[in-house]
Amino acid sequence: MNIDTQGAREIVRAALQEEWARVHRPILGTHLKIKVSEIAQRAGFEFDEKSLGFPGFKELLSSCDFLALDVRSGTDILIVPSEKGELLRGTPTGRMKVKKEFWDAFLRFPRGDTLVGYDTATNTVIHFPPLLGSGIIPITPITKEEQLEWRRAFAAKEPPTSPLTNLDLGRDDAWEKFSHVIQRTVDVRKRWNAEKLALVTEAIRQWASANNVPESVWHEPLEAHNVAPDARRQLYRILDKIPIESLLALKIPLGWLVREKP
Repeated sequence: MNIDTQGAREIVRAALQEEWARVHRPILGTHLKIKVSEIAQRAGFEFDEKSLGFPGFKELLSSCDFLALDVRSGTDILIVPSEKGELLRGTPTGRMKVKKEFWDAFLRFPRGDTLVGYDTATNTVIHFPPLLGSGIIPITPITKEEQLEWRRAFAAKEPPTSPLTNLDLGRDDAWEKFSHVIQRTVDVRKRWNAEKLALVTEAIRQWASANNVPESVWHEPLEAHNVAPDARRQLYRILDKIPIESLLALKIPLGWLVREKP
């Protein structure tokens, strides 16, 4: 049974309320749509925003006055209830990328008594022993248990057809089992990468806000990593000179071949 536009908006409202009550943070558009579809199916409706005249889910959301959204080029949409719209103003917009040194600092698990922090003097992430001088803002890596809980929460939001739906993530090998599914399933991997990006970005943003660290310190435009046309042509010329059997054995990152000199 089909629904009208107002009915679709009410299902979106119910899905948003349910997800917000559970996570209390900005919700990815892909996950909200999954929740919307689940609620519609339980009510006996077929949900299809295109049948209502909307080009896509984003346009339907834009017509809802009870939510605020942040359209993020190249990643996903972030949605919050309208009264929580201020939460979106602190999130990086456009095609942005968390700098690798900060990504690693927050996601990698510490070894021994080595600590990690941001050195305000050198504007870099450093690893240091305890009691090392001033001017360093400590970074507390996201624990393995918290990262595993992210995975459990993500799996719980997946549609019934997802290979994660019936996966037992309460066992000691949960991390490995989750990774195995992600590596083998492209669409699930895309959703998880978007979710993980949002979670890590929010964790770093909160750390930066609490320590008065500017956003430009820990994220940068994604375009900065694109290969320029001249560099691409240079790369093709190099590859044309390499025998095919050598190309098959090539393991170095191709970006090193065209990196600009400092």
